[in-house]
Amino acid sequence: ASGPQRAPASSFGSAGRKFDLIVLDPPTWATSSSGMTVDLVRDYPSLFKPAVLALRPGGSVLAANHVSAVDMERWLEILERCAAKAGRPLASLTPLTPEADFPSLDGKHPLKMAIATVA
Repeated sequence: ASGPQRAPASSFGSAGRKFDLIVLDPPTWATSSSGMTVDLVRDYPSLFKPAVLALRPGGSVLAANHVSAVDMERWLEILERCAAKAGRPLASLTPLTPEADFPSLDGKHPLKMAIATVA
């Protein structure tokens, strides 16, 4: 099948499927139907790794993080380290700055986004 496809993170890369682009925009905190709790502060690497592994060479993950307590620079370091540990080092990592209509009173935007492209 061609066109946009949706798949749970646990199935990324299954059956040899690879993607050019993956949008990773998880909720800040969630509990799955199986009772598993996902906390972005603690668990972002476990969501990012399968996404990176499911990319074709030169593919990208548009990654988002909505936790205001997470520093942008620290989060970018986590993404780079996670990709390298997964054996898919990043060719580029481009942070995306929120638009002016998405203000932050303390200068720490809760919305962090980046385009991570694998080599």
